[in-house]
Order: sequence, then structure tokens, then C-alpha cells
Amino acid sequence: MARNKKRLMDEGGVAADDLQDQSRGKSMNSPTSKHVFRMTDGKSSYQMIRPWQKDTQQARIESISQLAVDSSGRVFVLQRSAPHVLIYSATGDLECAFNDPRITSGHGLFIDMEDRLFVVSYDSHQVLVFDRELQPLFALGTLDSPSWNAPFNHPTDVAVAMDGEIYVSDGCRERLRSPLFGDRCAPLDMGQRGRRTRSVFDPSRNLGI
Repeated sequence: MARNKKRLMDEGGVAADDLQDQSRGKSMNSPTSKHVFRMTDGKSSYQMIRPWQKDTQQARIESISQLAVDSSGRVFVLQRSAPHVLIYSATGDLECAFNDPRITSGHGLFIDMEDRLFVVSYDSHQVLVFDRELQPLFALGTLDSPSWNAPFNHPTDVAVAMDGEIYVSDGCRERLRSPLFGDRCAPLDMGQRGRRTRSVFDPSRNLGI
């Protein structure tokens, strides 16, 4: 067992007995703990930083829906409560707390190659698009107007391919609408109504439902 423990630690893993501090109610990353929580995928080693962000009186993270990182390393956190979008520097400092009255229930978040921010507002039945300065560019769907025959009825997620096509999973329709260009939607659906699932998007056009 000692040999296995050494191998885990060499690879960046956590030995089983090193988890005892956590079971005693101690944080493995706390200043008083001698243990550090590390993870590995077999090639690289990672150290957990918890909490990573520096909360302020202005805003703090509550229930997270999704997060994304822009080209400069800023971390965008979408949460269910206002302010709905929190923007942090790469070091965890809060740069901006952003809100829009149309974001009534933030569900999905994506940043494309041009650093445009796409926010899915589930109960507003819209996908909102903002530029790098958080100025509104356009919206997909009609505010507070669900539809069975057009976008959207509780959209859940969004992704943008490298060629600019926008893919949106339309929640209660249980379909993936594709492609979308700007504020226009081509009449093409993929999938059919079924059990509610989580959608995973890859800009290289690999789509997992």
C-alpha cells in the first residue's frame, strides 16, 4: 500500500489516508492543513484552489449555471440569482457584476471566437448576445413568448461553431435547432421529443445530447 501511495503522490493524486483531514471537517487547502488536494489525468497534475474567487460585498457566487473563459483569460460565471453574470480576472478578482432584466433565469453561457457573450435566459425564452464590452448585439427568440413552432420554448444551452453557426438546444421541445445566423433561424431541427437530457457542445461540430 505504501508503494501505491507513493505512486499516486508522484502522479499528482491523493493518497487515501490523506483524505482523513477532510473527513474530520478540515479543509485540505486551509492554511492549517498540511495536505494539498491534487488531481491528475495521467499526463498533467492539478492543484485544487478552493475557493478560487474573491467574493466582495458587491457580489458573490451563489448557484452556478455555467461558466466560460474569454480570450484574455477572464472567467464568466452565470448564476441563477442576480447579478446573473460575474466576471473575474484570471487570478480570481471580481472585475464586473453584470445584469440584464431579460436574464430572468440564466441557464446556458458561451463565448465565441470573437469574444461575444451568449446567455440563455430559460424563462424568458431567449438567447441574448453581447459584445466584449457587454453591449447588447441581438437576441434570438421573443421575450416572454414561448413557441412550439419557432424559437424558443425554454432554451437550455447554446454553442457557436468556428464558422459562426449558432446551435441552441430548445428545452421543452427537446430539440437542437441548427443552424442560426444572427437573428434569423433556418427551419432545421435535429432530434425529437424525448427524455430531458444535458447537452454538451464542441465548437468543432461534435455535439453530444
